Amino acid sequence: MAKNVYDLSEDIFLPEPEDETKKKKRRLTPKQRNYAIGLPILGVCLICIGLIYYFAANVWLIDYATIDYLTFAYSTTTDGSKSDAQVIAIDGSSNYPSVFRIPSEINGHKVTSIADGAFVGASRLKKVIMTDNIVSIGSRAFANCTSLESFVFSKNIESIGSGAFENTAFEANWPDDDIVVVGDILLSVGEDYFEPNSIILKDRDSTIPSKYIDSPVYYFSEIADVDQWMEGIFDGNENLVFVEMPSYLEVIPNESFQNCYNLEGVAFPDNVSAIGEYSFANCSNLVDAYVPSTVTTYGAYSFKNTSANIAADMSHVTSIGEGAFQNCLGVTNVIYPNISVPQYAFDGCSNLTDFEFADVNPAITSIGFAAFRGTSLTEFTFPQKVSSIDDYVLANCEQLETVYMYDNGPARINAYAFYGSKKFDSLLLLNDNGGILERCTDLNTVYIPSSVTSTANALTSSRGYIFSGTDVKRVEFPSSLITIGQNIFSGLSSLEEVVFLKDQDGKTGLTTIETGAFSDCINLKKISLPESLTTLNTLIFSGCTSLTEVVFEGNPSIRTLPVGLFQNCSSLVSVKLPSSFSRMNANAFAGTTSLEYLYIPSTISTIEAGAVSNVRTVEGEKMPIYVELTESAYEAKATIKDGWYDDTCALYLYSETAPEQPSSEYAGYWHYDNSGNIVVWDI
Repeated sequence: MAKNVYDLSEDIFLPEPEDETKKKKRRLTPKQRNYAIGLPILGVCLICIGLIYYFAANVWLIDYATIDYLTFAYSTTTDGSKSDAQVIAIDGSSNYPSVFRIPSEINGHKVTSIADGAFVGASRLKKVIMTDNIVSIGSRAFANCTSLESFVFSKNIESIGSGAFENTAFEANWPDDDIVVVGDILLSVGEDYFEPNSIILKDRDSTIPSKYIDSPVYYFSEIADVDQWMEGIFDGNENLVFVEMPSYLEVIPNESFQNCYNLEGVAFPDNVSAIGEYSFANCSNLVDAYVPSTVTTYGAYSFKNTSANIAADMSHVTSIGEGAFQNCLGVTNVIYPNISVPQYAFDGCSNLTDFEFADVNPAITSIGFAAFRGTSLTEFTFPQKVSSIDDYVLANCEQLETVYMYDNGPARINAYAFYGSKKFDSLLLLNDNGGILERCTDLNTVYIPSSVTSTANALTSSRGYIFSGTDVKRVEFPSSLITIGQNIFSGLSSLEEVVFLKDQDGKTGLTTIETGAFSDCINLKKISLPESLTTLNTLIFSGCTSLTEVVFEGNPSIRTLPVGLFQNCSSLVSVKLPSSFSRMNANAFAGTTSLEYLYIPSTISTIEAGAVSNVRTVEGEKMPIYVELTESAYEAKATIKDGWYDDTCALYLYSETAPEQPSSEYAGYWHYDNSGNIVVWDI
């Protein structure tokens, strides 16, 4: 019997034999077989190559000459070797990948660092992968990358800047009751990690201060096995009251304890050499903190708004940042090193009573803005090589009485330099040997050094500038002075006398007095303006209510009496205008109610409306104005505006001979007598 086609016991299908003719027709040629096999393989290869290229270009970024959406910084040395590269910035508007790998190299330069703010605001980033080349991440490097959730950090990371992950999902997920460590860097200690009123000690061998015997105790040796902190590690932690620094901290990172308002005490390690920027800023209760003499660097605002005890002898210090001790009540006396004094350095140190430079003649060229504002210094000596005295340097020093300055010292005194230092009434000059120059020892006298060529313009239009608010009564200007800046003595109510010293030839160099220089000096009584003057600006003597006399010496080249020059000088009795002047602007003499008369020389060509007004308050009494122009010459001056004087004045025009009849329009006519005096014709 023939065998069955189906073997049911094995459940195996045996196909019927194929027709040989059909089989022959279906057989492929070798060429067809090659296409059939090769094309799929080629397709797979192309897909793989495409994927590899995509990931290489957008994820791995292993080594490229350029990357369109990244900016790098690197250089090639003179010997042809290539320096390390740094990622500087990402183009936030580009189509950068959300999963981002920092390149290992760029144009043959090893990428080792990420700059400050390099990826700031790259909101599409979700993950960042670093190669092990990366050793440092800059401050705010990934700040405001709001979608950034995770990092693969380099195993060789050495430093991470403050706020590197600020406002990212990565930082938002840090635990509030735990710590975060990357490599050997302590990245975060949660605010809830410590109980209220906690102290941290180095290790269990440390002694608990008796004041904190009942406080919760933590130990750095048990918090984490690290050798450095990220900047701002304890910023704003209000649970800490005392910290004993670990010995591995030679440099206290920036912002470490900033805004720890309840921090009362700090014990520094013996080997600490530098205090970072804002390290203890705004630790307002910090009193029990004695900074060791090993510290050579104080970062900017490192002890701002604290009461930390700062070592008085700073002679060994090599760097002090701006505002390092601003409003620090623990600064009482200072021996300062031979380095420049930065702005705000001791601003608001109200307990600072003694300050001296360690070197007898320090090579200090600058003292910054408001460096000693609000201190309790009674005297201060400016170094000989200081080139300028900045704004507010000794402002609001309520105990300041005397300032010493070398005669060949600062070339510039800036606005507000001594503002509000009400006891300051003596500026004593030193010669090269340190002796006080005899002529400059008068009490209540400020003598501007001969090296000064310009007293700087004020920075704003508000009242009170360089000496405003002081009790200076007398100011002497050197013959070298060229410019008196705007509002320099504005509002100096104590000022009574201004003297312009002359050189051996009887000359002065003053050419310009700027706007409001002596405005509202209500006790200034008389001033003689030197012949060298060429330019007066607006409101110079405005509001000088005690000023009785102004003298223009010799024949100055002043051509214009500016707006409000003597406005409201209510005691002004006499002023003889220079024969050179040709223009009088509005309000030049407005409110000069005591002026006996006003003489205007024939050189006048232009007078603005309102130039002389409100000069008499008694009804029927008028101030005479004598214009050295004949009636025809006066009326021919089209630039003398109607209304330049008002009905409180009486205008007299010049006439060599007695007019035949009185004028119906003017008060009368005048001439010179044999002695050169002004005489009104009696008609």
